[in-house]
Amino acid sequence: MNYFINVFNEKYGMKKRLDNSVYNCLVEYSWPGNVRELENLMERLVVTSINNIITIKDLPANIETGSTQTGDGMRLIPLRQTASGKCLHPLSFQLSGSAGTGG
Repeated sequence: MNYFINVFNEKYGMKKRLDNSVYNCLVEYSWPGNVRELENLMERLVVTSINNIITIKDLPANIETGSTQTGDGMRLIPLRQTASGKCLHPLSFQLSGSAGTGG
């Protein structure tokens, strides 16, 4: 996170930093868009936040609430590691619509 903040601070001539509560929120978020989503968010926060300290209020609602629902009604489940150290594959499932009807 700090890497991207520093890159965009330099690019736009800013001196923004993340509040600790923002770090906690971003660590808990599942990042369905992976590192590209994180990079885009950091740029957006540097450019659009009014104060030099980026707070929870500056985060988009889906990240602030931890929602991972996509626009097409799918819910993304983050990759998790089991107690044995084996990784489980991420899953997605349809939240609405009937099975076998295509949605």
